[in-house]
Amino acid sequence: MEGDGSDERILALAEPFLCGGEQPVMHARVVREQAMRTLLSPPSGASSPALGQLVITNFALLFIVERSSTSSSSSSSATKRDVNDLWWNSLDFKVPLGAISRVEAKKDKYVRIHCKDFRLLQFTMPYTLADPTNTKKQMELTMRKIESTLRMFAFSGKLKNLFAFSHTLSTKHCVNGWDRANVRKDLQRMGLPTDKWRISDSNHSYLICPTYPSVFAVPANVSDITLHKVGAFRSKGRIPILSWIHPKNEATITRAAQPLVGIGGSRSTEDEHLIKEIIRATPSSALVIMDARPKVNAAANKARGAGYETMSHYAGEISGMSEDAIAVAEVEGLEGGIGQSGALEFLGIDNIHVMRDSEKKLKDICNHLSVQDKGWFTALDNSRWLDFVSLLLACTRRMVLTIEAGISIFTHCSAVDRADGWDRTSQLSALAMLCLDPFYRTIEGFATLIEREWLAVGHKFQQRYGHGDKHYDDSNRSPIFPQFIDCVHQLLHQFPTCFEFNEEFLVTILDALYSCQYGTFLCDSEKDRQAAQLHSKTVSLWSYTDKHRDRFTSRAYIPYDQVR
Repeated sequence: MEGDGSDERILALAEPFLCGGEQPVMHARVVREQAMRTLLSPPSGASSPALGQLVITNFALLFIVERSSTSSSSSSSATKRDVNDLWWNSLDFKVPLGAISRVEAKKDKYVRIHCKDFRLLQFTMPYTLADPTNTKKQMELTMRKIESTLRMFAFSGKLKNLFAFSHTLSTKHCVNGWDRANVRKDLQRMGLPTDKWRISDSNHSYLICPTYPSVFAVPANVSDITLHKVGAFRSKGRIPILSWIHPKNEATITRAAQPLVGIGGSRSTEDEHLIKEIIRATPSSALVIMDARPKVNAAANKARGAGYETMSHYAGEISGMSEDAIAVAEVEGLEGGIGQSGALEFLGIDNIHVMRDSEKKLKDICNHLSVQDKGWFTALDNSRWLDFVSLLLACTRRMVLTIEAGISIFTHCSAVDRADGWDRTSQLSALAMLCLDPFYRTIEGFATLIEREWLAVGHKFQQRYGHGDKHYDDSNRSPIFPQFIDCVHQLLHQFPTCFEFNEEFLVTILDALYSCQYGTFLCDSEKDRQAAQLHSKTVSLWSYTDKHRDRFTSRAYIPYDQVR
């Protein structure tokens, strides 16, 4: 380990704060400054500079505050004493290197660190606070060393260099978290297979769809040969598959990517057969296609060879709807009602680029304004972040009421914005399932929900969150999963007795999303995770959360095991 002073002493200071597999690589005596006024200050809350040891490990950046053992002297006076007269026991913060989005440096002036979780940190070595023996050149070299070390470990650009492959965790007395990734097990929990639905292994080599799981559920009367042909008609081969089935009325949530209809109105007999079988599997014979996009976006996709379904192609399959189903269609204002050819509803949720811009505005608010500032609420409103959260929750309500009335839902989004049913579709299906099924509101169930509706079906965690990637302004970045967690957070606060897990559980999940400490959120698909051997070479986040289950259990929770 490189740095000034005694390496052994600094290692001893840092050791209590290290996790399994974590090793210090350098340290330096620096001053932590406030880069600017921020809502997200370090935990100490200090607004003035603080002297201490900056320790960089193969996993994180730690700042250990230096305090006097004989008085509560300021940082500047503390520097006049011998360093051996100081005691160190305050970890100001620990930032995983995976959470760093970019690093700025200005020679001997400062190193500024921008984090994906909105934290903004700055370190410097001003003459007034630095050791008297430091020269300007030495300080410049130290700043450059900090910058280069951070860049080396935070932006390696290679999957195998992420800390998850070095991290160790004693799994004694806890479950193997990778078991939560068992799609077949959850489908069986829902009562599959049945006479109407079967569990298919047709994608075992990922030939139908490389971004789908190897196992999924489809209508029982649809053959594997048909599935392959449907794959040619759906964007990226993402065919309609089952997400959830109501245990009483048998209404279902199915998902896919958009059909490749185009301006010419192309059709697929096999695709229409599959959709009709979904309708036949619903006792009410009622189906609503909920397209997550604004209608204008969906129409524009036709010019690019994609588009949306023509409901008249399914005429004759939808009949005999119950009074409840008709009432929901009327109350919810489903476009055109639900007639002989079903309903097509455009939910109006904007794409990943709009959400990225909204998050950027929200981040700027957190780092530049205080809640006491006159324009804070106006700026928050202008970010539209809460508008988008509200829209997602409103769409979730619509889906829940529709399913409870016995009407099946088929949902998807678009491809033009590089989202083929793995962004907005995952948000909608997961939120609806969370509200409908109490199992998914347990600690184990929520992990299963994330594995099934996000990880297994190909939400692009690598592209969206840039693990180990220095290109912070990549157009593929977007806060789709954090936005989902925010929605869950809103539900948790509105219905606290319905959730076994607490807010700390959600925060821990987001920390793991950025930190790359676990293998759970690495790669873009199940296929990629298998190729990287994550199950054998990394630890699952769910092993950690099970090991510390008491920390994440809500005292307000009232168990309820019945689906309404």
